[in-house]
Amino acid sequence: KSVQAIKDEIRLGLRFSVGNGSGTQFWLDPWLDGEPLCIRFPRLFAICVDPVVLVFQAALDEGWNIAFRPSFGPAEVQEWADLREVVPLPLSQDPDTVSWSLSPSGEFSVSSAYQAMCRLLVLQWLSPLSKAPMPLKIKIFVW
Repeated sequence: KSVQAIKDEIRLGLRFSVGNGSGTQFWLDPWLDGEPLCIRFPRLFAICVDPVVLVFQAALDEGWNIAFRPSFGPAEVQEWADLREVVPLPLSQDPDTVSWSLSPSGEFSVSSAYQAMCRLLVLQWLSPLSKAPMPLKIKIFVW
């Protein structure tokens, strides 16, 4: 349950490189400029029929094929024009790749996720605390 509660925060640390689009959600994954399209185009996301559509399912040779509910007003028309202008069609046959943007290696680590969620810098003196020769209850108290 705890992981489910923070999955959106963890998703923000992921960076997707779209190849053929088969492993990337069009609206929910941060595959374009590090921001999910549901945040960048909230009006369109609110009226889309399938919020978990994959990029390859939404892409056609001539443009994007995304189903929306009938309430398409002038604001949505403008957002749709903006979306088509800034979102490139996937052109590669390579699979999508995912990396972790919050660590220099690009690999996920619990400490980098914890730092991002707490929005705090890790204090330098906390690092050797786990190896200090003292009882666990004292370590926990100091932490």
